[in-house]
Amino acid sequence: MPVVCLVLRDRAGYVLATQRPAGKKLGSLWEFPGGKVEASEHAEAALRRELREELELNVGPLTPLMPVDHTYPFGPVHLIPFQHVCENRPELELKEHSDARWIRLKDWEQLDWAPADLPVIEQLLDQEN
Repeated sequence: MPVVCLVLRDRAGYVLATQRPAGKKLGSLWEFPGGKVEASEHAEAALRRELREELELNVGPLTPLMPVDHTYPFGPVHLIPFQHVCENRPELELKEHSDARWIRLKDWEQLDWAPADLPVIEQLLDQEN
């Protein structure tokens, strides 16, 4: 199943992490915000739609990152990540998530992440080194 996510970074190097609601698949785990790609929808368009629906968030130019394939007990996921650096942290309206935090990438282990997001974190850490 194709899924998109956004690595939203601020100028200080913090990234936005969102927490999935307890009652859903992967409940209470942290992730980069995003969601499912609908049939015949382009990945970037899907991400922009999901960000508006879930966070009331609109972002500028997106940079693609390396996709990740992960198999969960409920099925395979093809994660298509994008990155955007914002001048100022945007106001967020949490409609689907139970929490959101800005964290330093090097502190990623402080949160319990969804497994498919871990290779994305590794990519980002490799870029910094």
